[in-house]
Parts: sequence; C-alpha cells; structure tokens
Amino acid sequence: MQRVVILNTFSRACLEQARGILEDANCEVVVGKSFNPNLLDRYPESEVRELLSAADAVLTASRKARIEAGTLEPGPKKLRGIVTCSIGYESIDVEACTQYGVLVSNSPVETNYEGVVQHTVLLILALMRRLDFFREWASSGRAWSPYEIASLPGYLDDNVTLGVVGLGRIGYRVARLFKQNFKTQVTSYDPYVPEEKAQQLGIKMTEDLSTLLQQSDIVTLHVPLTEETRHFIGERELKLMKKTAFLVNTSRGGVLDEDALIRVLKEGLIAGAALDVAVGEPMSPSNPLLQMQNVIVTPHIAGISSSHQRRGTEFAANNIIRLISGKVPTVVVNPIAIPKWKERFGVTRVHYGGVVHYN
Repeated sequence: MQRVVILNTFSRACLEQARGILEDANCEVVVGKSFNPNLLDRYPESEVRELLSAADAVLTASRKARIEAGTLEPGPKKLRGIVTCSIGYESIDVEACTQYGVLVSNSPVETNYEGVVQHTVLLILALMRRLDFFREWASSGRAWSPYEIASLPGYLDDNVTLGVVGLGRIGYRVARLFKQNFKTQVTSYDPYVPEEKAQQLGIKMTEDLSTLLQQSDIVTLHVPLTEETRHFIGERELKLMKKTAFLVNTSRGGVLDEDALIRVLKEGLIAGAALDVAVGEPMSPSNPLLQMQNVIVTPHIAGISSSHQRRGTEFAANNIIRLISGKVPTVVVNPIAIPKWKERFGVTRVHYGGVVHYN
C-alpha cells in the first residue's frame, strides 16, 4: 500500500473528498498534524520534511504549505510527485524537485480559470464605471448630478484599448470576451505565444511591452510568477502608461512592484488599479493601497468557488492515483524531470494521461 500525504486542501470538506477518492484506490492516507485549511505559509518545515521522507505522493493546496529544497534533503526515497489542488504552485521549489526526479503537477481546471476571467471582467468594469465612487455617493443620500462629477463613468467601445499581458488560458479568454462583446480594441503581449493565436481573435500582438503600456486604456496582467516575471511591471513600466489608464492584476502579486504602484498612484500618473493579489497575503490593513479611492482590492478570490474547490480536489486526487500507478499526471509543471523520474522508479514506458504542460 502506498502512502499519500495530505498537507492541506481548500477546506475540511475537500479533505474528506480527497481522502475518499484515495482510499478507494487502496492508498494509505496520512494527514499532516498541522492541517489547517486557513493556514498561510506557516506549516512547520520540520514536519513537512518528516512527512515527505515517508511519502509516495503529496497532495496540497497552493501557498498553504511550503515545500522547499531543505524539506526534500537529503533526497526523497519514495516520493514520486507533488500535486496541488490549485493552478498556483509557487509554494513548491520546482527546481529542487526536478533535481531529485520528483514530478510537480497542478490543477488548471476550467472552474478556476473561468472564475478568474469573470473576476477580471468584474474589476475592469468596476474601475471603468467608478463603482466604488457611486456606491459611496448613493450611501450619502444625495441626488447625483453630472455637473458635480469631474468625469463621467467610462464606456467600453472601439475607442478603448485593452492591453492583455499574457495570452494563456485566462488572458486569451479575457481578450476574446472584450473583443467580441464590448468591441474594444485589444493588444496583447506574450513572447511565448505565436502571433497566429492573436490573429484568431482579430487582436493585435506586439513584440514590445512598452508599446502596449503606452497605447492601452486598461492593462490587465495574466502571467505566472517566475524569476523572469518577478516585478515584471515596475516603476519604469507604470510611468509609460497613460494618466487616464487603469491597471488590473489577477495573476500573482509578485509580478507587480507594489511600492512603485503606490508611488505612481499617489503622483496621479495612472487613473487607478484593481488587485486581487498582493505581495503579502492577506494584505496588511496599513497598506496605502487600501486607503486609496481609485483602488479596488479583493483578497485573492478570483478563481475560488465551491464548485472549483470540489473540481480541483477531484482533479488533483486522480492525478495522485496516476502517479502511484506509474503514470505521468495529466498536467506536469516540470516535464524535464520525467527521464529521471522514470529511472528512479524503473518506468520503461510513460503513459501520458493528457497534455503535458511545459513551463
């Protein structure tokens, strides 16, 4: 019987769902003693190391238990792979896992990325239509008058340009929705996506991020957090934007230089921002962004829903079963680890369950 360690899941209901799927597959399920669905980056390193040393596979939720190089030392004996219930996997040291021949898999299920698409649309419309401003106005009990308002709410049409940074699952859907439903001009930037993908939507693709920033009325970020994208949007990039432009980030907090954003907003160099993610989560109540009237903040919930929690847990648990059966998960973050993984476990033929995603 192979041992599956559950470090964390979205909720206790998801824990029982995962346990049921895995036990039905004849797995021994071990739950970390520090299991807490509300945990944020505080799982004891010593406990993670102990659990990993005896595990055949690990199921976890992004950000809730850090698996770093130190927790894998001196090298996992049995560990085949680590699977997250979420799309995000930044809490896992993928490079260290690759070195040891441990596969890393995430769960990019439709309920998650479609949720992020919908939340991105919500934030863009809330900014353009000045939702917070008018909510406060209505709460004051005063009748509104256009003569008292410096600028009327924005209207989305072909005079508005949306700049989409990152044309993956989410960025592509956001671009398609605004192009087809709101008739906006759409410009995209993604050096890893062929131009043909943008042409399918009738949108422009630029090889220069600066051009996109200078021309866009709304800039929305949809890139993963890697060493390449950390502080991808900094003070120089923000100052390229129009003073009337808005910035939206529903990807990861680290891709944006938060201090630079605060300075640019205070100086009035851009019109506003909407953020579902932050560098430090939860965001500190003293963060200046929370005090700004032209900033909307939500607590990293764009892709979260009860349906996603169930679907993400099911997807992850089934990939755990593939792993312990000697098969490659349907999604692999570090496919370059597959040859070493095969060698470690004497796998002569790889059975692919779906698309292997290259980072």
